[in-house]
Amino acid sequence: MAAVTKRKNIRVEIEPDGSWIPSSKTPREVEDILIQRARDIAKQVNRHLDDTGSVGLNFDTIVECEFCENEWTDSQTTKAKATPGEPEGMPICCDEAQEEFWRENIALWPEAQKHLPWTSYSPGWPWEVAK
Repeated sequence: MAAVTKRKNIRVEIEPDGSWIPSSKTPREVEDILIQRARDIAKQVNRHLDDTGSVGLNFDTIVECEFCENEWTDSQTTKAKATPGEPEGMPICCDEAQEEFWRENIALWPEAQKHLPWTSYSPGWPWEVAK
């Protein structure tokens, strides 16, 4: 028996155009506008077309760093005991994410300071950031 290629999950995808959205909108506002536009399109398709199996809103989700917008994966954070002084879960993608991590985990700083040679930060760095 030979391999047979079959087509499944046949569908039409419509992507709402976001080029008209003002650049002054935040990324979250842009998402909300595009989701609402997609819902409106789905309603119009249901209203005007027969023989549609289903029309609904679908989207992919990603988790990204709020500062540098790199995709957030397990490889974007340190593992337990990876390097002395680096606590588990500390982001490695950008300085801003690390500063936020230390603001939220200030109790871990004294031990980390013994091991991490961060010359770009002043000795009181996390305390200054935490204020």
